[in-house]
Amino acid sequence: MGSAFPASAQAATVRAERPTFATNERISLIWSGFPGATQTDWITITPVGTPDDKYGEWTYLEGHQSGTISFNPVPVGNYEVRGYFNWTTGGYNVQARSTFSVTAAVGPTTPTTPPTSPLTLPPAPPPTAPVTAVVATLASATTAPPTTPGPSAPSDDADTACLHGDIDNLGFGFSPGFDVFSGRSTPPHPYPWVPPAGDTTGTDRIMVGSGAKGASDGYAGGTKRPDNLPQPIAMECAPTPGVNAKDLSVQLFVDDFQSPSFGSKFTATINGRPWPQLEAVLAAINQTGPIGKLVTVELPAELVPTVTTGGSAKLLIDDATTGIGDG
Repeated sequence: MGSAFPASAQAATVRAERPTFATNERISLIWSGFPGATQTDWITITPVGTPDDKYGEWTYLEGHQSGTISFNPVPVGNYEVRGYFNWTTGGYNVQARSTFSVTAAVGPTTPTTPPTSPLTLPPAPPPTAPVTAVVATLASATTAPPTTPGPSAPSDDADTACLHGDIDNLGFGFSPGFDVFSGRSTPPHPYPWVPPAGDTTGTDRIMVGSGAKGASDGYAGGTKRPDNLPQPIAMECAPTPGVNAKDLSVQLFVDDFQSPSFGSKFTATINGRPWPQLEAVLAAINQTGPIGKLVTVELPAELVPTVTTGGSAKLLIDDATTGIGDG
């Protein structure tokens, strides 16, 4: 009989770094022995006695079998750290747990983000599905030469930025306190869905490769042609006075790409010209379930003028060759 989870070298463990913390201290957690076969093993902190299907602050482990992370401070009390495997397949079966306590801080406290109260997870969708939703592009450029000799002042910000689409997690919105720029994946969301009215063409929608000959996942099985055909996304960025764009990075909010699991092979082109850096990112992402994540990808220098000169730049992501229905 097969096992629901891959065997790990050791039993999974998750614990706080110390048995006791103060209310003004972040909670350092250590986990090990998790399967890491999917992106959706997860850990959470919750008051002792809370049912296993409730959670406080939490995070996906992003395929890491072991590691450390810190959570926000919590009020005085006794807490439990819990580890779960492979949401949604693993459900609320706690695979590892341990306890710690929090006592009142002595002296002034450090302002922090309020901890998340225990909540019920969203209704669990079926465990398979993949798609893309491109939400934003960010141009990072060099400024035009100064009118007087001398170096330009350094800056951590881009010289110009252009937004295509919206930042709303496919219309489902983000959970309170979720930072889209953190590199973390979102919680699972329901599917299929209809793109919100007025959304930019090619964004916030389920798309299945043009060469698909069947359905390998829930996105492909839950949608039909021609609604789920890949659509190009306009990426024009009008020239900015005083800015001579040399370098450009693009940020895309992607959802349910699973090439490592299904063997799909997505291509990325701008006006028919390959974008190999994005193709490499899409080939490596394994979003096992309907979850989203922001990625940042550099645009090849030869494609920068196509986007920044005000012309018609169209990004198309497609799998026209494998026949795999990976939505």
